[in-house]
Amino acid sequence: MIPTNLTYCSELRELNLVDNNLGGKIPEELGSLSKLRGLGLSKNHLIGKIPTSLGNLSSLIVLAATYNNLEGSIPKELGRTSMDFIQLGFNRLTATIPSSLYNLSNMQYFLLRTNQLEGSLSQDMGVAFPHLRDLRLADNRFTGLVPANSLSNASMLEYINLHNNNFTGQMISASLIL
Repeated sequence: MIPTNLTYCSELRELNLVDNNLGGKIPEELGSLSKLRGLGLSKNHLIGKIPTSLGNLSSLIVLAATYNNLEGSIPKELGRTSMDFIQLGFNRLTATIPSSLYNLSNMQYFLLRTNQLEGSLSQDMGVAFPHLRDLRLADNRFTGLVPANSLSNASMLEYINLHNNNFTGQMISASLIL
């Protein structure tokens, strides 16, 4: 379990608990760490939903919680953070990508592969994320068109992985490799 008394560390800027044997749920109380900029929880045995209270972390830049057993939807409240790196792959997250995440204009790494996410991607994704470098949404249940025209606005984009979804339509630009 992640100790809730860590919330008494009011000056905490980074909490890295990656690659441990932690179980249980992510404590709602972590949302009170107002100076937290990085939260690393990957490669544990965490269960349950991502707490909506993490949206209170307006200074949060990095959220990494891959390789857990997190479920439910991605909280729309995360759109109130300052994230430029979100890594939630290899969980059991469902529903759509909240539209509020497209407000994170400094996003560089958008890594949500291998979940059960569905719906269509914003056709303005490349405009919303002009600094995007890495887009990994493979192994989900996305549908609709790939936002190829919009992604061409993300001039720093280095990597796209969208395989094993249900996208339709034609690719406009040969420079985008799926």
